[in-house]
Amino acid sequence: MTPLFFAALFAASLIASPAPLPLHLEEFRKSSVAELSSLYALSPDAATRPFDIEFVASRPPVIPGSWRMLPRFAAGGALPHENRLVVVEARTGEFPFGNAAQTLRHEISHLLLFRSIGSRAPRWFDEGLALRASGEWEGDRSILSLFFGRAARISLPRIESDFSAGETEARRSYDLARGFVEFLFPESPGLTAFLLQVRERDSFDEAFARRFGTSPEKKFDQWIHGKPILVRLLLTVGSEGTIFFVAALLIPIAAWIVRKRRRQIAESKEPDAPPRLRRPRLPGRLWDDE
Repeated sequence: MTPLFFAALFAASLIASPAPLPLHLEEFRKSSVAELSSLYALSPDAATRPFDIEFVASRPPVIPGSWRMLPRFAAGGALPHENRLVVVEARTGEFPFGNAAQTLRHEISHLLLFRSIGSRAPRWFDEGLALRASGEWEGDRSILSLFFGRAARISLPRIESDFSAGETEARRSYDLARGFVEFLFPESPGLTAFLLQVRERDSFDEAFARRFGTSPEKKFDQWIHGKPILVRLLLTVGSEGTIFFVAALLIPIAAWIVRKRRRQIAESKEPDAPPRLRRPRLPGRLWDDE
């Protein structure tokens, strides 16, 4: 192998290496850890435990080999059990990821939530909470997200599975998860108290049932049914069963309209019949002798 080959290999390794975290993001990292540790009721030991950050600054981004599992649209990722995260600067700024600082805070949220409850939370909660904590894309976008992706009934299991589906479905899942988490925990003290319950019971579902009196799936359905009636109507129209019914109803109607239109066109092409001559009515006749 020539020296040129080794030089090229070395240069490629430098390009693929994550860059140091910029100074302003380092300060943001510290403040994010402090704020989220308080919100997630973390002990000082758990809060101060270090974690690795890989910051990809190259454009176009060259993703490190240890993060090849990232979806092509993802601006960040976290592996809480390995105490490491990544931020891909070139992919930030497009929903569901905010700017680089918000994306960093989003991924830190995943790590600290894992440390808080000692295990992985359901993904809808994990991602929705990370969006809430980072302040990415504030405002209600969830109504629009109800109609994106494949036509099917919206449910919490569906959201959970769609995180690993196509890009459109994943984006919708992020948005609906965020909206649902904000609905469940509009105030920070309620969220902190809930996480303490999860830790105490060592069960997310048990803590959820104790706090809300039902399962996450049923609570999600209540949230959806609490949407404006027009939204619920459109959701019904968007289900596969309704689409099949409407299609079965519209096909014969469309066929009838086509036949009627063809008949009208054919009649318009027929030559006009000569006008019919009528004999003049004579005085005193009560009827026409035709």
